Amino acid sequence: MQDGQIKGVDFEVFGGIDNFLKLTSDGGNGTHAVKLRTLVPWLQKAVTMTANAVSQLPYYVEAESEELIEEDTAWGAVRNPQTLISKVAASLCGGAAYLLADVGSKGIIDLQYLIPSSITPNFNKSTGELVNFTRSLNGVSQTYSVEQIIYFWLPDDTVETGPAQITPIANALLPAGILAAQDDSLRQYGERGFIPPTILAAKGMTNKSDVERTEKWWNAFLRGWTKTVAKIINAESMTPQVIGAGMDELRGSYIEISTMQIKNIAAAFGIPVSTFLSDENSYATALSDTKLWYTSSQFVSIYQTVEDTFSDQLFSRFGWNMEYQPEQIEAFQTEETDKTSALQTLT
Repeated sequence: MQDGQIKGVDFEVFGGIDNFLKLTSDGGNGTHAVKLRTLVPWLQKAVTMTANAVSQLPYYVEAESEELIEEDTAWGAVRNPQTLISKVAASLCGGAAYLLADVGSKGIIDLQYLIPSSITPNFNKSTGELVNFTRSLNGVSQTYSVEQIIYFWLPDDTVETGPAQITPIANALLPAGILAAQDDSLRQYGERGFIPPTILAAKGMTNKSDVERTEKWWNAFLRGWTKTVAKIINAESMTPQVIGAGMDELRGSYIEISTMQIKNIAAAFGIPVSTFLSDENSYATALSDTKLWYTSSQFVSIYQTVEDTFSDQLFSRFGWNMEYQPEQIEAFQTEETDKTSALQTLT
């Protein structure tokens, strides 16, 4: 209880609080993280917003001579690089992303997105050097060389080499799990007609058949399954006792807990709360939030990982380099315009 309100959350859907904590500490790479993305729209929204923002960020590919490479030439047979980048960015929210690359001497033949959970990097036990990758899917395992797999690993100071453990999704699992558990509690509550668990205490009822019959009628009455509209009972021998909170007690708690966990999910991804919670920000606020998001959040690590990996592992094969240009987006352009106007005013 806190301030007269119930602050409890039902964790039984996860097998109890201990199992809940275990499930939400799997680094964001397990099936539980995927399940939470289907159960908690706010978690999926954070991943989608990040992936879309990275895929729409302006960039260019240039040769060593600083000559710009046309997009069709740079990506070869890949017809929709924006979609591919979006998948990579979404996957990087969990720490790693992988592409199976088919690259010829004249260009890219194919880039196939691979589910991160299906890939295992193999290292030399003595030197720690990356040797190859094992792809396991649908009971079939296959080994690929380092040259065949484009591997994106989010930077993480707790890992020397390999996929990151501290990631936006990993940081968001606990608040997302609480939202899922809370919503499941409400689902169960709704199935009872939003009637809190109630015990009918009966004095002197020792006959087992009478107990079962009374319990059956009481359950049916509370759930609305009986046609009985009136019932005379001995009020002195039967006392209903409510266990837990009713809707009046839960209403404030649900909103308070939900809002706090949604803000925690936004914080895990570095998305400004005003942007995450509302699609109706003013123009000035939206630009300010976008600039903050694009310069001081996990978003920076993700797009820089995409940029560095494509440059080092893919485009370098042709002597090319990929570079993002966040300064080209409207939020940064508006600031430059304001600075120019201010300087002109001073002069």
